[in-house]
Amino acid sequence: MRTCFPGAACDAQPATHPCPLEGVAELVLADAAMPRATAMAWLAQADRAGAAVWMPAALLPELSRAGIRPRPLGGTTFYRFQGLRADGGRGLAARLSPLLALLALPAALPLLGLLALRVWLTDGRPVVFAQKRIGYRGRRFTIYKFRTMGHARARRARQVTDAGERLRRHGLDELPQLFNLLAGSMALIGPRPLPIDEHPRGNGLGAWMSTRGRVMPGLTGLYQVCPGRRDLGLAEMCVLDAYWIHNRSPRLNAWILLRTVVAMCRG
Repeated sequence: MRTCFPGAACDAQPATHPCPLEGVAELVLADAAMPRATAMAWLAQADRAGAAVWMPAALLPELSRAGIRPRPLGGTTFYRFQGLRADGGRGLAARLSPLLALLALPAALPLLGLLALRVWLTDGRPVVFAQKRIGYRGRRFTIYKFRTMGHARARRARQVTDAGERLRRHGLDELPQLFNLLAGSMALIGPRPLPIDEHPRGNGLGAWMSTRGRVMPGLTGLYQVCPGRRDLGLAEMCVLDAYWIHNRSPRLNAWILLRTVVAMCRG
């Protein structure tokens, strides 16, 4: 592997031993045809050195789909992943989330009560669905949602109920996660926590998932406001989350919250 230096365009393969990126401020990946696993390996090594990484926009089409504009650099467009912040994954938005949830609770309680009554009257009990998820730094916690799936019957898979479909369409089934915000297990904005049995093992996504685990899981995020997100896979979700983790800012967070409200209203 050749030496990387500030301003250099590195198209070599990342080394298995620690990459000599000390003192590198900006790392440019010039090969738009490199595998995603290679690009993420470079990003992981740059994270350890505190360097920013420029990735070709053609390599990450899901970011354009989400409305993120690339930057021109030398006649080509790139997405810039800033060096990771040293706030321990609990930025200002994460630290304020319990307070914001507490302030929103008086207005949300009547709506929570009405929605719980609707689920109970139409689909019976239990009203709330609880599940173990993987959160900040691999810690396990219980996430709460309104139940939207019918009870499993003999030789029949569970299906989304009529009431559950309406709740999902507007994201109202996630409202009980206000209590996760109060408990400090989730933040207002961040990567969505995955169920334990859906965590990838040995399929090349380990580096992507380790990046997601650096921050608090969120109620909403860049993946949640991406148009047509149901057509995206786990790798694309990790790309969107990684971009937010590296580039999070009050402006980006406000943009995500605004798009979340619009998406909930439009269903």
